[in-house]
Parts: sequence; C-alpha cells; structure tokens
Amino acid sequence: MDELPHGVVHHDLHDANLLVDASEEAVTGVLDFGDMVWGPRIAELAVPAAYASRGAAQPVEAFIQVAEGWGSSIDLQAEEIDLLLEAAIGRLAVNLAVWTARGQSERGGYALSRSKGTERVLREFLCVDADALRRELRRILGH
Repeated sequence: MDELPHGVVHHDLHDANLLVDASEEAVTGVLDFGDMVWGPRIAELAVPAAYASRGAAQPVEAFIQVAEGWGSSIDLQAEEIDLLLEAAIGRLAVNLAVWTARGQSERGGYALSRSKGTERVLREFLCVDADALRRELRRILGH
C-alpha cells in the first residue's frame, strides 16, 4: 500500500453523501468530510464500489460497473486494481462491525438501515474467485 499513489481521500463516498442533479445525471456536490484522510487513492474507489454492491441483485457486477466508471476518469495502476477487492472487503467488514455494535444503541434502527446488505455482499466477496475478478478488472480498465 505504501507504494501506491496517495492523496486526500474522502473515505465515505456513497449515495447519502452525494448531491446529484437527476436531470443531468451528474454529481454536483459531496457532503460529510468527517472520514477524510491522507491515504491510498484506491480507498476512494473501494468505498463506493463496495457500498453500491450492497443494494444490487448482482453485487459483483455492480462492483465491476462502479470500477469501470471510475476508471473512465482515473487511470488506475495495475497494483491498485489488484488490491481493490481486498480494500472493499475491508470496508464492508468495518461497516458491518461498526453498525452491528451501534445496533444496540438508541439508534438501532438507523444502524440496521446503514448496514443493510453488507453481510450478504461481504460473504459473496469473500467467496468470489478473486483472481478471475482481478483479471476482469484489469481487462476492463486497460491493464
């Protein structure tokens, strides 16, 4: 990870933190900078790719689509592509752990809504053929 490109990473890009102009189908703003860090730029893609997968009938396909869209704007290094799945798995695991712990609080309903689909997708990502997924991502992203 130390060798990968680094930068300022929002670290929480997902549908609830984006302002979208539906008529233009364009992101017009970003909210919630509380998780912002200096880190590997691949983390910036791992979060929305993982979170988009939670609501998808085909989580791996959704993951690939988000990566493909991202890669149309940013030229990812092969090493970044190769770590994307593991970064997404890590984020999903943290999401599940945090919101499960918070589920015991007075905001339990909100916590459950924030982690909806996380366990299902995490299990699927842990069972996916990681090498085949990396090859597909490399093909799509031009490596």
